[in-house]
Parts: sequence; C-alpha cells; structure tokens
Amino acid sequence: MTATPPNVILPAKEEWGEIDLNDIQDIVTPTIFLENIFEESFVKYLRNLSKASGTPVDYIVLNLLVMSSVVIGNKRTIYVRNGWTDEPVHLWGALVGAPSAKKTVSVKITKKALRRLVETRKMQYLNQKSIYRSALQRFNQSGGTDEEPKKPIMRQLIINDSTVEAIHRVIDPENPECVCVFRDELTGLMGALSKYNNGDRSFFLEGYNGAPYNINRVKYDEPILISKLSLSILGTIQPQKLKSLLREADDGFISRLLFAFPDPIFSEEPDFEIDEGKIRIIFEKLDQISSKHQSISLDEKAKEIFNQWHRENEIVTQKCVDELLQSSYGKMGGQSVRLACSLEHIFWALSDKKEPPRSISKDTMLKAIVLIEDYFKPMAEKVFCDCLHSRADNVQRSFLRYLKDQKLEKFNVRELKHRNVFPKNIDENEFLTNLIELNVIRKDISGFPPKGRPLKNYVVNPKLMEMKL
Repeated sequence: MTATPPNVILPAKEEWGEIDLNDIQDIVTPTIFLENIFEESFVKYLRNLSKASGTPVDYIVLNLLVMSSVVIGNKRTIYVRNGWTDEPVHLWGALVGAPSAKKTVSVKITKKALRRLVETRKMQYLNQKSIYRSALQRFNQSGGTDEEPKKPIMRQLIINDSTVEAIHRVIDPENPECVCVFRDELTGLMGALSKYNNGDRSFFLEGYNGAPYNINRVKYDEPILISKLSLSILGTIQPQKLKSLLREADDGFISRLLFAFPDPIFSEEPDFEIDEGKIRIIFEKLDQISSKHQSISLDEKAKEIFNQWHRENEIVTQKCVDELLQSSYGKMGGQSVRLACSLEHIFWALSDKKEPPRSISKDTMLKAIVLIEDYFKPMAEKVFCDCLHSRADNVQRSFLRYLKDQKLEKFNVRELKHRNVFPKNIDENEFLTNLIELNVIRKDISGFPPKGRPLKNYVVNPKLMEMKL
C-alpha cells in the first residue's frame, strides 16, 4: 500500500506547507532513567522484573517509592531548613493507563513483597488480642478495681476501605502509623469523597500533611485525637475516567499525586528467574527502623542544592499558565525532599549498613530532583494534557500515528475502512477536511475515474514522517 503507481506524480516535499499539530500532537512520554537513580545491579533487577511481569518499570518504581515511604511512615520527618520543619515522608501515587496496561500486576508484585510484614503484624495482633481477653476477664472479675486493659489495634499498612470511620479504626491515636489507602480504581475513591462528604475529603488532604487531627462525631462519646494523621494513597486509574476528575475544581487533591503513565510494553522471558525478593528485603529492613520518631535533615551541600532548585521551581510555577500544572509544580518542593528521604532509606536497605541514615546527602537530593525534573514534571504534563484532549483530538492523533508508522505516502478511505483502520462513528467529511486544513493530507485528483463516484484517494504530506507523535 506504500508503493506509488508509476503514472502518479506526488508533490515534492518542499511543495507542501508546514504541518501544524500544536493542538493535537501527543506529548512525548517521559522515560524514567533508572541508571541515574539506582546502582547497576538493582537496575538490572527492576528491568528483569518488568520483563517477566509485562508491566512497565515505571509502575514498579512508583509502587516501590510510595510503599517505602509508607513503611517509614511517622518514624521520620524531614527538617528541610529554617522555617520548614516536620515535612512528612509519605507519598501519594497514581498508576495511569488503559485496562490492558497491567497496572494491577505491578501492585500485586508490591503486595506480595509486603505479605510477610502483613502476616507478622496479623500474628502480633492475634497474640495481643488473646492477652487482652485474659486481662479483660480479670478486670471484670475484680469489679473494676484493676486498670481496664486497652483494646489492641491491628497495625495495617494497606487498607481498601476509604471512609473516615474505617481509617480511624486502624489508626492508634496515641502511636499512629502511616496507612496507605489502596484502590484498584481511584475514580471510586475520589468520586465518593466529592459526592458524599466534603469533610472526608479534607480528612485526606490533612492526612497528606501528617498533622494532628481531631475527629468529632455525634456517634462517639469523646473526640478521637490523632497525634499525627499520615495517609498515603496508591491506586490505578484509566485516562478516560481521570478526564472527568481533572475537569472538576482543583482543591489540591489531584496535584498531590505523583503519576506514572508509561507506554505499554510486552512481556519477555528474563535472563534468569526473578521474583519480588529484593523489594521484600527493602520493606522488611525499613520496618526494622526504631518506631521512636527522629527528624532527618538535609546535609549542608544537599540543602544548598535544594534551595537553588527550589527557587527555580517556584519561578517556573508562577509562570505556569495551566492551573493544574501550576498546582502540581507547587507541591513538588515538598515531594522532592520526601522522595529524597525515601531514596536515602532505600539505598540503606539495599546496603550492608546496620544504622539507618541520619541525614539526606547531596547525591540523594540530586537524584530526587532529577526524578522530579526528568520524570514527574513531564509526566504530570502528559497526564493533564493527554487526558484533557477531546475525543476528536485523540482520534486524529491515533490516525496520524498509523499513517506515520505504516509510512504511507497515500491511502484510500474505503480500503482503510475495510481494514478497520479508519475512525468510526465520526463525521467523515469533517475529519478529512480538518486534516487537509492542518496540511497533513490533500486529495489525490489523479485517481478520479472518468465516471462514477470518486475513489477517495488522499496523498500524505511526507513531512509527517519526520515528526514526533
């Protein structure tokens, strides 16, 4: 179909005008350069894990970063600089992709790596519950003269129920841990928070800040006083479903999320047997950190690097026209130090060192900034812009990618329809006219028969083949 009949003379490239795709062109999907972040052996491990599971490495890395921050939880806060203290560690993450992108596969890998921690906490709870029952029986027999035992609460890292009641039931108000609310479809979580109770939404927003929180409800005899409410969010979402959420008024909820929206991949057999073992080791070593709170600070060189970058980021943020991007960029100052703290502890967990880190190094701070600048910033731009494109724009982009990938110099509409390539359920004349106005195609008048209906042949601007879509 790419061959040109000898009797047809196509326009020379210089005879075509420039193609204007500013309104419909795809934003190039950013690549996460693992080699700039992790050591070579761990990079190879992550890439093999991605191959074996068929899930993009972006999903695996974001899962690792978010859940590592959750396991660290309230054991650490970050002293960034004078006037900026007690920045929490926990992160929010969203895995964006089509239903077939294997988002949930990456989450299953993470949950499997956490299984031993979850089982250990369950066994601890069952033992505590048995002790509690015995103590409660003695209390009742004493007629209330003994001290009433405190009912144990099972320590949970991940929960699926997102209601305030469900969350505070798993939080020990006196000694709270960070809790990750996981939803296989984030639309349900955010939709419910908007629809039923704005108080629940503010509960989550406060949970991002890791600040004290009081719950006052008629159903409770006394207020529940949580000394440090730390909530993380991790889940999957489809682009089309995210689109409706992005059109709502922004209260900072969406901008608190770090996104991964990679291109899909195909699974391959890795070079050797691979499992979630190394990720499990990271989580288990992080869990061994003393529960006694400690503030971790940036060393002097790390602080200097951060301050310089943060000023530049604030300038870029203020100049940003798109409100969603402006809100997202504005949150990345705090996210950069949260990432740096998580990375510092991940590096420690992968090492032979016994003592956990007491400060964030210049090298780790630089790596966190690289992640923000080279991945999470352009990824936010891709998510916000790609999801907000109209259906017509998406159809046009898909069709142009087909023309470019197939290196078509000309095409026949009826033939493409027969191949189920030409877009369906659209106004055909309007669609083709738009492409002509964009200078992508033009009618091939040499193909008109002397009688009968036109052949619907079109010639493709050769400059399309040189464009990035």
